[in-house]
Amino acid sequence: MQNHNGRSDVLRLAVLLTVAALAVSCKTSPDAVTATTERGAIYTSATVKAPGYLAPDERPDGIALVPPPPMPGSAEAQADEAVYREVSALEGTARWELAAADANLKFPHAANTFACALGFDVDASSMPHLYTLLQRTIVDAGQSTYPA
Repeated sequence: MQNHNGRSDVLRLAVLLTVAALAVSCKTSPDAVTATTERGAIYTSATVKAPGYLAPDERPDGIALVPPPPMPGSAEAQADEAVYREVSALEGTARWELAAADANLKFPHAANTFACALGFDVDASSMPHLYTLLQRTIVDAGQSTYPA
């Protein structure tokens, strides 16, 4: 199925699902602000090297995908804090390291995030089309989630 610009709805769905998977809320700290600024520069740089599939006005709105933070003291805020404490207790474990590796969205590392599930490695020389698809999709996902 094609939309009015000739881009498939399947591609839009894939980008939206990727964005939804990447949209994670976190506490803001000076280090987080620096990291966010660095990520913005990385995504801008990546866009110049390999543009995404979507024009800026076609990308999902990351702000619309992430709900506002819970009200302080609310049941939702308490649940959020409980999950934060639970996850923070994993720091230094193998699961923590795996999550950190999965969060590395820089290429070429990001191309193999799903290698275990796929059953094969993805690299630019052996699978150039899949590698390029993933690289261009991460540009759209990054540009969509950066404001959030």
